[in-house]
Amino acid sequence: MKIRGVVIDCNSEVITVKCSKRDACGSCQNSQKCGASSFYKLLLSGNSEILYLANKDHLEFKQFQVVVLELSDKYILKKSLSVYLLSIVISITVAIAVSCFTGNELIILTAFMATIVATLYGIRKISQNNLQQYIKIVPNCC
Repeated sequence: MKIRGVVIDCNSEVITVKCSKRDACGSCQNSQKCGASSFYKLLLSGNSEILYLANKDHLEFKQFQVVVLELSDKYILKKSLSVYLLSIVISITVAIAVSCFTGNELIILTAFMATIVATLYGIRKISQNNLQQYIKIVPNCC
């Protein structure tokens, strides 16, 4: 997945990029239903449009230079599978454990649903914490 941004500041430690949540990703003209919106939601909190990325490769960009932020599709697929499969496996395990202690189906179902919600939220937060190390910044050639 690729999105465009504009470099606001670049030094040896941090690259500051301004991204717009309301723009199309460049591959289509539909800014309301663009797939990049999920990328923005992962990277940017709230209504913020400023992204601070570690400059681990010591790249040098000029101020107001247009860049492309890339996140590999393989990484997205791997994380998506881990989020959904792991939450289902943990939820089934919890439901089985609860069923050993009680025969009440309502309690078992509630435990199953609560575990799915909790694991989805927890894994998403863990994934967001280290997401920025997988982002590649390249100059926009076009």
